[in-house]
Amino acid sequence: MGTAALGRRDVLKIGVSVAAAVPLLAACGEDSPEGTVAWRSGTINPTVPDGFVLMCVEKGYLEEEGLDVTFTSSNSSELVRAAVSNRLDIILLAPGSGFAAQEAGSDVKMVGVPWNEVRDFIYATSDITSAADLVGKSIAIQAPNTSSEILVSAVLERFGISADQVDMVQTGGDSERIAALLSGRVDATVAGIENLPVIEQDPNFTTVLSVGEIVPDVLGAAWFSTGRVISERAEDLTKVLRAYTRGLRYA
Repeated sequence: MGTAALGRRDVLKIGVSVAAAVPLLAACGEDSPEGTVAWRSGTINPTVPDGFVLMCVEKGYLEEEGLDVTFTSSNSSELVRAAVSNRLDIILLAPGSGFAAQEAGSDVKMVGVPWNEVRDFIYATSDITSAADLVGKSIAIQAPNTSSEILVSAVLERFGISADQVDMVQTGGDSERIAALLSGRVDATVAGIENLPVIEQDPNFTTVLSVGEIVPDVLGAAWFSTGRVISERAEDLTKVLRAYTRGLRYA
């Protein structure tokens, strides 16, 4: 069954349960078992896309490819820095963050797309019931030119709201943005579907809209690597992407 056939609750339950079942390992296993090839993957702190892709660990698809993969989780900026400094071989990012890194001169290239739709929502305080109510409000983003800022800008443009009619506040990744909303430091934010239960159980907050409905052609998550890895380890990269794809298909 493809993701298009899944409701947001189905996606949430599957993705979060898989992410919880497959721990992300930070910098362990320096020596790979005999007969395997070491590979270093980085993902954003566990989100729904991570959960689907990381089923490759649970099902042993990486081992079948002869790979010994170490997973590290961090925020997008740190992942990009780790990749370009040869500390990670592949990273999972929101595409906007990867493209922004490219524009800034980082040697990162998109090599795969595990999640072809945006699964983010605009979350806000309960007095904000529509996009029009965002005028004059503070909205948490990670930073300029990151996916969060790009998605918020797309929503504002769709509803005829100019950027100077809101206050964009830099607060960090998904978890930091949600924390800023819940603590009252901002009025709204954009964040992934895995935050839905937190918002829905508190009457002081609400889900305003699905960003995916505003930008249906924007990718939700993508694998990025570097020119060095692509040129020097093409065969290993192919094996990794094949294992990740099998995990995604299974999930």
